[in-house]
Amino acid sequence: MAADRVFFRSVAWVSPRFRVPSVAILLQGALASFFALIRAHQPRAYQQLINYAVFADWIFFALAGIALIVLRSKLPHAPRTIRVPFYPWTPLLFSAAGIGIVFNMFFADPWNAAIGSSVVILGVPAYFFWRRITGR
Repeated sequence: MAADRVFFRSVAWVSPRFRVPSVAILLQGALASFFALIRAHQPRAYQQLINYAVFADWIFFALAGIALIVLRSKLPHAPRTIRVPFYPWTPLLFSAAGIGIVFNMFFADPWNAAIGSSVVILGVPAYFFWRRITGR
């Protein structure tokens, strides 16, 4: 996002020695440490943080499977550098499993699922706000 100018430009800096986004990695580590420290006194705090991350991961894993199908249908002549066995069934089944995991979280732990969903949903207005203030 920083490379696309929808986040602080400095976060996009890539180390010439290691060829990794060092500032982004340090920022993510600092945020993870912050969240771990502010909840360290609560029982099951680390488990809840992991649940939030895994919940959000599965939302985007499922969307990635759907995006593969959408992009391949919109760009039928684009080169296929990676073969997907049994396409489109593999990404469809993967996305269905991901959606199932996300919905299961609402039954197994509705409070944490609501919090995780809220964090993901709050990213949408934050993205559009950032685009607006940067003029992109």
